[in-house]
Amino acid sequence: MSTDTADPTTLPSGPTTDVSAAVRAAQEVHTLRVEVPGIGEVPLPSVDELAFVGGLVALGVVGALEWPLVAVLGVGRLLSHVHRWRSLAAFGDALEHA
Repeated sequence: MSTDTADPTTLPSGPTTDVSAAVRAAQEVHTLRVEVPGIGEVPLPSVDELAFVGGLVALGVVGALEWPLVAVLGVGRLLSHVHRWRSLAAFGDALEHA
């Protein structure tokens, strides 16, 4: 029995691959989705990203790191990931137009 739903863990392949679709598929692989009653589906970062944030918070709670440092490290990590995904999307768009 075959279904028409795409598996988000596989990237599209072939000579006519839409590179932007490949970028979106790569982003989707690294995104968790949680169903929250009353709100709907909420996207979460990947497991390793959640572990990093959880570790930062734990270090802040026990006092090993000061809260301003926890905030700076968390925001820095977020900005680096946003930049990485934008760079990946721009690279995909450039390949698509080439």
